Amino acid sequence: MDLNRDTVLFFMYISGSKSGKLTTSLVQYWVDNLLLPIVGQKKFILISDSWGGQRNKNLYEKMKKLIRLEIPKKTTSMIQPLDVGWNRQYKYFVRPIYNHVRLYNLDINLAQRNNIIKLNSLAYNQMTSPKFITMVQYAWYQSGYLKQNPGSFQSTQQVCFSFDEHCCCTANCKNTPFVRCSFCSDVLCFSHFYNDYHIH
Repeated sequence: MDLNRDTVLFFMYISGSKSGKLTTSLVQYWVDNLLLPIVGQKKFILISDSWGGQRNKNLYEKMKKLIRLEIPKKTTSMIQPLDVGWNRQYKYFVRPIYNHVRLYNLDINLAQRNNIIKLNSLAYNQMTSPKFITMVQYAWYQSGYLKQNPGSFQSTQQVCFSFDEHCCCTANCKNTPFVRCSFCSDVLCFSHFYNDYHIH
């Protein structure tokens, strides 16, 4: 990956722990195995919150040009781009999946680890579509990190859950459509989206 001065990185790492909570050792793993290989020894800014498990400077000692900025306590809802713009849209995508499973009493336990990973993988994949670039930029603007307003954007509801089609676009499938893929724009039933793991 060619990083320049205008690059903003956003990626997700999913891992399990005995407690189910983030630990300092998981942060260290993330730094060593995901962040460091991407940024190397380039100068970059890491913005993270004030949780104590990621404040230790030793976690980042391999990255000599790192500048870590810490979001002060009790301000994440105002200046943390995830909280300001991303998380709400992410929940708007995930909630219909939970509702669909409950409404149709499907034999899918969304509390199981593998299903949690599958659900988040599908949601994250859809949310990384180019159609959401302006939405992500707006979260950074609204948080005060960008000076120029990137303009209007479409929400996850508008991109993925607003359509006029009456059946799944998969050949010979007569099921009710559930979602529109943010990449290929195919309208899919729940089975062809979730069960068949529709990923780009």
